[in-house]
Amino acid sequence: MATEKNLGPFRIRPRGEYDDTTSYINSGTLNLLKDTTLNLSGNSPLIATIDGSVNNDGHLEFKHKDDYTDDADDITTIKGNYKAYKNAIMTIDVDPTSAVSDKLIIEGDVEGRTKVVINPLNDALSTGKALFVEAMNDDLSTGAYFDVYRVVGDAHTW
Repeated sequence: MATEKNLGPFRIRPRGEYDDTTSYINSGTLNLLKDTTLNLSGNSPLIATIDGSVNNDGHLEFKHKDDYTDDADDITTIKGNYKAYKNAIMTIDVDPTSAVSDKLIIEGDVEGRTKVVINPLNDALSTGKALFVEAMNDDLSTGAYFDVYRVVGDAHTW
């Protein structure tokens, strides 16, 4: 596994998919550009930490590849702030039976609107609520939204 160290801005560019084959140590700001995916899924469970902030104009992907069976238990913590731009998307696995999902924890402020795509792991109807974003230190005056945009297997956009 290769290790990349970064103290300044870290830009993930289009057509670049980054996953658990490379270890990144980032203390600056991670900039996800349009048409870029940061794969945050891995061997169950994947626990990841981004030490800096994240500017998202791309895709945070917790969902596992179609040929991989997994639980909804990946957790990524952003130690800094999270800012969503026009193209920001996050895809998560959700287990409706147990009302659990992959989770993004943001320790700083949250700004912008992120579209959330839900990948249900089974066809059960959920009777509970699944927490997929936690932002304990969010400044409510900056306007932050995580909107359910699509449920995989459902023909409608929400």
